[in-house]
Amino acid sequence: MSENLVNEVQKRVQKIEGIICSFNVNIDVIHKLIEDELLNVLQRIYKNKMIDLTAPPPTTIRSPEDFIACLIYVIHNEKTAEWIIENPEVNDWIKTNFKEYHVRIGGQAGNIAYQLAKFGVRKVYLSIPSISTTQAKIYADFQNIYVPVRKDGKILLKHPLEAVNPEEEDLIHWVFEIPSGFTLKIEKLYHKTSTPLRFIATFDELCSKLFFKDDFEKAAMELAKKSNYALASGYHLLKKTYNDGSTPSEHVDKTIALIRSWKNANPNIKVHYEHGFMHDLDLIQIVFDRINGVIDAVGMNEVELPLILKAYGLKEAEKCWKLPNSTNLFEGLLKLYEIFGFDRLTLHTRDFAMSISSKRFDVEPVDELQGLIFGCLTAAALAATGKFCSIREIAEKVPELENSTIGLKQKEVLSEYLKKYSHSEAKSFEQRSIFDGGDFILTYTPAKVVENPVVTVGLGDAFTAGLLVMEAS
Repeated sequence: MSENLVNEVQKRVQKIEGIICSFNVNIDVIHKLIEDELLNVLQRIYKNKMIDLTAPPPTTIRSPEDFIACLIYVIHNEKTAEWIIENPEVNDWIKTNFKEYHVRIGGQAGNIAYQLAKFGVRKVYLSIPSISTTQAKIYADFQNIYVPVRKDGKILLKHPLEAVNPEEEDLIHWVFEIPSGFTLKIEKLYHKTSTPLRFIATFDELCSKLFFKDDFEKAAMELAKKSNYALASGYHLLKKTYNDGSTPSEHVDKTIALIRSWKNANPNIKVHYEHGFMHDLDLIQIVFDRINGVIDAVGMNEVELPLILKAYGLKEAEKCWKLPNSTNLFEGLLKLYEIFGFDRLTLHTRDFAMSISSKRFDVEPVDELQGLIFGCLTAAALAATGKFCSIREIAEKVPELENSTIGLKQKEVLSEYLKKYSHSEAKSFEQRSIFDGGDFILTYTPAKVVENPVVTVGLGDAFTAGLLVMEAS
């Protein structure tokens, strides 16, 4: 990371008045999976019964068998994914069977807020659904994170530690980190992973409803006036049915009304939606049908993109799923851009990142490219150190890392492919990593490679935080 980029990022951060982060904040309980441990658990569950571990996994987890099916799916298909736990007994079963773990901040909004605070953004306004003592303590080192609290009829902005409610519970998300080279050998099934993976199992009713406190809603207009950017996330936790009879559409609609209030109060505020892994295609449609026309920008990874395409019956879905290379992912992202009204779509992968943006989006292409680069550097620093890093720490940790050879090669492949749109612009893309497609602007960067990452969870969130600070200013 050059000194020029460090200085530029620091200048940008100083220009940002505030950023709003919502709706999913929780506590991640992280467990590093061990081969013998998994085999022992399988033996206890199935004993000597024949099992089909290659069958499609369930859409939600209601039993230990469901949990195992989802975990095996992630390992066997090398597709990082997340499932909702519907049965509290499964949550207790996980605690009993996987005992070695550590706790850290979780949730897209929680992670991105933490990273933005680490950058030194002046004010980060956060919606925390359950402000337990454990949750608040995670933010103890930051004085620039605020939550709205009502006192004597007034809304005050307080540090999370000053807003703790002892009666509120910890919202726990189980994160299983699976290292590269993890070997699964059961009966006729044999697989050795070629890349680090993660499997997330979530037992969290509040975040599944995109819950936000009345105080946060009442402060909406005031916060929007003080903010350059807002983040909406957590929609991947939606469920099809709820015990109280509510519907996913109702929960999404409530957040859309809140986002509209931000935009009414501050027409210049940009709103970014960070997508997450969703199995249910109907839920994907519920979300995208509603955020279209309200959200300015959307972020996703290479596993999430084909599922969105599939939800809308688009032929690009199969190509992106079977072969997630730069050309297929570009075409898939472009198709989403064409059918929706978003001003910017971003895709982040282990080896590269790309954005497709409209000329309406008031971020210059060179600034968007800098955002992609800094996002990749931020994610690499987290992977290499296991912690969210400051700008200076990123500058110190990342220079020793190489650009992904796959990412560099995929740029060459994409450059050749872009000639079908424009030979001259494809040539320019080779040199500048910016392609003017007439109706869209494409930017691309290879990622930095961390061969043996300390963590894999939160990398997309770190990337997004890095991108947002460059766009927000």
